[in-house]
Parts: sequence; structure tokens; C-alpha cells
Amino acid sequence: MRAAFSVFWETARDAYDQVFALVLLNALAWLLCLPLVTAPPALAALWAMGNQVARGEAPTVKGYFGAFRQYFGWSWLLAGLNALALGLFAVNVWFYAPGNNPLDLPPKVAAAIRYAWVGLALAWLAYAQYLFPLVLEQADRRLRTTLRNAAVLLATQPLFSFTLLGLSVLVAAVSTALTAPWFVITPAFLGVLANNGVRRLLKPHRESQS
Repeated sequence: MRAAFSVFWETARDAYDQVFALVLLNALAWLLCLPLVTAPPALAALWAMGNQVARGEAPTVKGYFGAFRQYFGWSWLLAGLNALALGLFAVNVWFYAPGNNPLDLPPKVAAAIRYAWVGLALAWLAYAQYLFPLVLEQADRRLRTTLRNAAVLLATQPLFSFTLLGLSVLVAAVSTALTAPWFVITPAFLGVLANNGVRRLLKPHRESQS
């Protein structure tokens, strides 16, 4: 858990150091999210710039548009995968909600199944936060490799993973309450946070191979 908080504060420092570039790129991403077809690559490019910040490099508008083109297909692939998974979880939570439950299960059983699906949805979110940062870090960028490596990170570091997810949700909740941060820096900050998290977890593996 402490490692996740360390990553959070590292991200805060990184975002502060690159605040002007991140604010600009955040605004650019919002503009490109207006047409639905460009929304996933717009966010993927923002995450790619977050990866550069996590590496200690300065993000640029030119780099943003390069990532936009490079990861256009990947962004839609992962967006579709997330939509499918979250849609499945939402349908099952609704299916076992009070007043639906066509199987006429006892209320306690239906509630237990519903909570199980909610738990699976949270586990998916903890898992999914690693997917695109892994694409940015891996030499082997096949989908199968990415899905496997994300599963390994979640399985070996569950406390870190759920704490990092919780911190991301907290940032999103505070930003929603204040509204303005979403349009200023929140998406860019979350992109840096996800990349810093993955890079922190990959560091021991890389050191052991060097």
C-alpha cells in the first residue's frame, strides 16, 4: 500500500514539473474527444505522453499527435474490450437487483451474487488500468502478452493494484465535485499515475534481467 502512495506523490511531483505541457495536452485531448471516433486515440495519446513524463521526458504536441496516429487501433481495441467487460458486469448487477431477479432467488442469494459481480467489476478496473501502460512499455505488444502481463501484475501485487485504483477514483471523485480539474489536468494526471504505477511494478523484473 505504501508503494502505491509513493507512486501517487511521485506523480504529483511529475505533474507539477510538466504542468504547462500537461494542461495544454489535456485541453487538446478534450477537443479531440468531441468526435466519438477520435475519443479513444485522444486519450491513448494523452496516456502515451503520461508515459513520457513518467520516463522523465518532456511531452510535446508533436509527440501527442504521433502517439494519436500510432495507437489509434490499439485504443479502439482496448476501448471495445473495456466496454464489453463493463457492460457484462453492469447487466449482471442489474439482473440480480431487487425487483428484477427473474430466477426468483432468495433475496440474500441474489444480493450475494450481485456483490460478487461488483467485486469482479472492481477487479477488472484494477486489471484494466495496467493494459495500455503495458503496451507502451513492452517490446512484445501482442494483445495476448499484454493481457497476460496485466494479470500477472494484478495477481502478484493485489494490494498495490487496488490502492492505486482507489487513489485514481479519489482523484476522479474530487475532480467531479470541483468540475474544473477535469478540464484542466485530471485526465493527464491519471495518465501519468497509471504509467508510474506500471513502471514501478516492472522495475524489479527489469533489474532481475539486467
